[in-house]
Amino acid sequence: MESECNRCGRCCREVTINISQSDILRWEKENRTDILREVSWLNNYPRKNTGGFYIVKTVRSPKQSCPFLKDELCVIHNTKPRACKDYPFSHDKALPDCSAVELEGKYPVLRTKIKKSQRKDFKKAFDNRAKLMPILIKARM
Repeated sequence: MESECNRCGRCCREVTINISQSDILRWEKENRTDILREVSWLNNYPRKNTGGFYIVKTVRSPKQSCPFLKDELCVIHNTKPRACKDYPFSHDKALPDCSAVELEGKYPVLRTKIKKSQRKDFKKAFDNRAKLMPILIKARM
């Protein structure tokens, strides 16, 4: 499905990037402190949620591009966040001009499965934040 992406980088500039527990644990194992330093816990963001881990620059007002977007390419492509790997299924709605938007209607069962799996992983991150926070703190040292 990634082959249908036109690699415009727009999703890296305009989408809030939520981070899952599996992302944090994978990056810790890979010793990717460069990525872990960009992750923050945000309580009550978005308002409908009770909190979660995010690439913090993507939630600021005004939003900034993902720090791993360089010359319109993802420099952490091989280990990018789950939300990015699962795009456009990982977001409520793909960006209107995105070439991947047609995937949303093509694969409704897959979309539902991915969203359910993601919610479970993001909930694990929320429930285990006390265990995950020291990983982020250590990456900043």
